[in-house]
Order: sequence, then structure tokens, then C-alpha cells
Amino acid sequence: MSNRVPVVILWAGLLGAAIPGKQVLSAESITPPPTAAEALTRPLTRLKQQLERQELTMGSKVYLRIFKLPERLELWIESRGRFRLFKGYPICCYAGFLGPKLAEGDQQSPEGFYQVRLDQLNPHSRYHLAFDIGYPNLYDTIHGRQGSQIMIHGRCSSRGCFAMGDAAMEEIYCLVQAALQQGQRSVAVHIFPFVPSPANLKKFKRSFWSSFWQSQQPMYDFFESNRQVPQVSVIQGSYTLDQPPPAHLSQLGQHIPKEQQPWLTNAEAPDESTSSAPPMSTAKPSAR
Repeated sequence: MSNRVPVVILWAGLLGAAIPGKQVLSAESITPPPTAAEALTRPLTRLKQQLERQELTMGSKVYLRIFKLPERLELWIESRGRFRLFKGYPICCYAGFLGPKLAEGDQQSPEGFYQVRLDQLNPHSRYHLAFDIGYPNLYDTIHGRQGSQIMIHGRCSSRGCFAMGDAAMEEIYCLVQAALQQGQRSVAVHIFPFVPSPANLKKFKRSFWSSFWQSQQPMYDFFESNRQVPQVSVIQGSYTLDQPPPAHLSQLGQHIPKEQQPWLTNAEAPDESTSSAPPMSTAKPSAR
């Protein structure tokens, strides 16, 4: 006679029978992912309350500023001609290290000055909600940098994008979309490795990218001083801060031929609602 204890297969347990102390999941208890409509309406009440407390308005012009260190996205909203900080969001995940993106698939998030237009928004992204930042821009293209579909999106994984998490992305997306729908031609997205203060630039002066980071400092300083989004052009392969016209000429500029207006560096007069170089990308929303 065998002394082995027969093995009993508990089919009921495998089929999800109730076990004391454990929750049994059924098809009805699993929450499906939200639809785009749900994701875009869920934060509205909360946003309106927060905006009212700060005396800001949904649909006002928006500016986004990203610092890889300390992993922060700032969302600024215009009020009475100057931008005010609405909220700082922690970046859940970005790819790579300090320094710009150079090539497709290099697992690196970009740095520089970008624009988001209405046709770059994607409410049906696999990453909850997303918008393409417009990489590569003119500067990137001149320097041979390649890549595509670089987004700010939800979730918390990145192969070159900036992942903000779903709750934060819902707020960011709604405010950007509202501003664009209310007439802002594009939303500036300025991406810095860190705050380009003299102390930080000195700290990283031995980096290969030191001169590139120094070229970003005038744009950062302009916004800090004026709380207005700087106009940025690309001249001879370098980012350049467009200086506003002298005050006594600001009303006369429209009557002076463009070639005689030294304060204009673009082919067209800067649009007040834009905030970086001229349209630099034809990127369209993707499945990301």
C-alpha cells in the first residue's frame, strides 16, 4: 500500500471561488480605462476652482516650461499681459540624461524651444492623453538631429517623451486645449536641462553641452524679468532671442519696410500669441 497523500486539485479555487480575506475580481469589478471624453471632463470642476482661487481664467494663454532637473513641468497662464505660475507638476518619467536629443531611438528626451498647435493634440493616445511638442524644430534639423513623435503624455514610461502621469496630464491637456481653442496660435514649450543660472552653468561648464546650455540663458532670463514668453529665432544655426522694438518705434514699425526693421529677425513679424521660432514641424498626432 502506498503512503503517498493524494493531490487534490481545487478547481473551485482556480475558477475564482471566494477565499476569506481576499477580494475576488469579476468582469464587472474591473474598471475599464477612461474614454477621451471622460479624461477631458473629469478635471474641469477641480481646475475651475483652482483657477478662480488664483484669479485666472480657463482659455487664457498658456506657457509650458520644463526642467529635467529637478524633474518639473511648470504651467503658466497669462493674466493682464503677464504670465503667472498656475502649478508645477512633477515629471513622472523622462528618458536619458542631461543634454539634447540627437537621433531617432536614442532613448533621449529633447531640450530646446518648441511649439504646440491644435493639430498636434491627441486625445486618443495609447498614453492616455498626449500632444506632440514639434521635435525636431528648425534648430534640430540644421544640426542633423532626428526623431519623431516626441510627446508630453500621461502614464509613467518614456522612450524620449515626458510622461506626466494620468491625473496631471488631464489638467495640462485641458488647459492647453482650451487656450488653443480660444485663439492662441501655439503654446510654447521651453525645455531646459536645469535652471540656467550662472551658478548652475558654472557647475556644468565642463560638460560637452555647456555652450548649448549657455545659449538658452537669455530666453530664461527674459521670461524671469518680464513674465512674457520670449520670441526665439534660429540665426546662423543658433538660438537667438528676438529683441522687442524700441518703445518709440513700436507704433511705427508697421509702416517701416521689414528689411529696415532691425528688431525683426523672422520672415514675418513675431506673432504675439506664439513664443518660439516659426513653425518648425509638421508633426501630426500619432498612436502615442
